[in-house]
Amino acid sequence: MDVEKVAKMSRLWLNSEEKKTFDKDLEEILKMFEVLNSIDVSDEDIIIHPTPLNNVMRKDKPGKSMNKNYIFKNTQNKEEGYFKGPKILE
Repeated sequence: MDVEKVAKMSRLWLNSEEKKTFDKDLEEILKMFEVLNSIDVSDEDIIIHPTPLNNVMRKDKPGKSMNKNYIFKNTQNKEEGYFKGPKILE
């Protein structure tokens, strides 16, 4: 694998010494994956997640709302009762 190509795709600017170091590291990593790829797992069950996933939900209970003055007391970025953020769309 070409370290310069990987660095460019990752938007990393590497000097020649770093390229040599990462080239060796990348070769070692690829060798480790070759070992993993050589293991026969055809008889193994597919495990998507190592532990069972259960949604833990709580009951929705209506409660007292917070005071707007309290919510906005530490910000200057507010407008018409809402938090105001930077404009992201033209």
